[in-house]
Amino acid sequence: MPSGLSTFTAGDLIGGRYRLDDDIRVRVDSHIWRGVDERLNRPVSIRLLESSSPLAASVRQAAIRAAGVEHRTLLPVLDIVVDDGILAIISDWTELPTLAYLAREPLNARVSVDIVLTVGQGLLALAEAGLSHGRLQPNVVHLDGAGELKLRGYQIDAAMHRREPDQQAWRAADAAELVGLLYKCLTGSWPDDLGDGATPTSIARIPPPSRLVADVPGELDEWVCQGLAAAATGTADTRSLLADLSVARESLHTRALQRQRRRSAVGRGARVGMAAAAIASLAGLTMVGITQASQEDAPGSEIVLDTDDGLLASIDTTEASPLAADEDPLPIVGMSTIDPDGDGTEYPHLLSNIIDADPGTAWTTKSYYTADVGGKRGVGVILDLGSDQEISAIDLLLVGTSTDFTVAVGPYPQGALESFLPVADVKGAGQSVFVRIPRVAESRAVLLWFTKMPLSSDSSWDTGYRAGIRSVTVYGHAEGSAGAQ
Repeated sequence: MPSGLSTFTAGDLIGGRYRLDDDIRVRVDSHIWRGVDERLNRPVSIRLLESSSPLAASVRQAAIRAAGVEHRTLLPVLDIVVDDGILAIISDWTELPTLAYLAREPLNARVSVDIVLTVGQGLLALAEAGLSHGRLQPNVVHLDGAGELKLRGYQIDAAMHRREPDQQAWRAADAAELVGLLYKCLTGSWPDDLGDGATPTSIARIPPPSRLVADVPGELDEWVCQGLAAAATGTADTRSLLADLSVARESLHTRALQRQRRRSAVGRGARVGMAAAAIASLAGLTMVGITQASQEDAPGSEIVLDTDDGLLASIDTTEASPLAADEDPLPIVGMSTIDPDGDGTEYPHLLSNIIDADPGTAWTTKSYYTADVGGKRGVGVILDLGSDQEISAIDLLLVGTSTDFTVAVGPYPQGALESFLPVADVKGAGQSVFVRIPRVAESRAVLLWFTKMPLSSDSSWDTGYRAGIRSVTVYGHAEGSAGAQ
């Protein structure tokens, strides 16, 4: 180990500004430390090389190139310091786990495709700057269960591993290794023959993902095989690969929705049949046990049925509505999504499914690894009523069961989370929910804020925790509403 690097210990300052805290990786030619920028009081990554190292010049030039690119998927290079015979590359720090760690076992298809498409966005941003990553391995992809993804080491890792600084060759390597990332996600295994020293012969030996793992969707297996074939001939292109993968994603998503609708139709038919049978059975019992109760005509009596999906279905025998005579549906003139702890939105293109009168379609959140929204405070949908309205109740059809959400109201449809006032909390909701607001709230905007999500496992494409809304109706007091019709 070079004596210059070995002399550094926790607490040392680099360039009088960057304090070393914890050595993350120690190699003969370089060290990587977690540190602190004392001027800005922020965590940073510090890569140390001796200035006399044969790698120092190429790594420094790579860092200079990398520092000129900004994109939300890239961990930026913040500073380059030469101090007392040491070259230090200062980059942003992330606590997100790597794909190498998360994909030790196969991931589901939907998550796998979304990861690769997001990585591709970072590669395209680099390409627009005339650059590439150069060494796209699973340990340079950092991500969490909420959709946040960061790439580190672009340009620098390739220089550290002595790849010649040929951006065209590096872009070809990126395209080939992008295929490898989906392979890793689907199988839990990285094809080593795509790494350093890859040859057409070695790439041709890589088996299809379906040979390693059962139930790999055919579209994705074919995409990987075609990508490997292109990599073997040197014709793999990131932009073309991403376009083809987007087509495969839509095909899988459409097929999953069709399966979900068929299952929903079968489930609805089964529940209706069970309810009818239960009511018929109860009607027969009237002759022997409940005739007197029927003659007493108790108002508001209900029959409660335990359905096959664990929900309780209530049938009001008086057919009384939960609404008051002066409550009417309020118009919804606009909708938006809110995700303050993520990228700002949650599939806004699906919002029209809430008001299309089709219970087989829905707006859904992104898929999360955990029920608590991946550790976020929550995500939600904002309903714009057009003007101040007296809001008294909300009727919802949701996706899945065991959903926790809050109903909140606010004056601005585009307001921040803090501008909304909670008026009702719902815990463990089933698919059909009627929320009575304790006190009538006069407001223009309604926020449906999800804090716990059900597990969706309709297919390998949809597996994950997510919430969703099939339909929503907001009710209010028509005579007192400012804009009621």
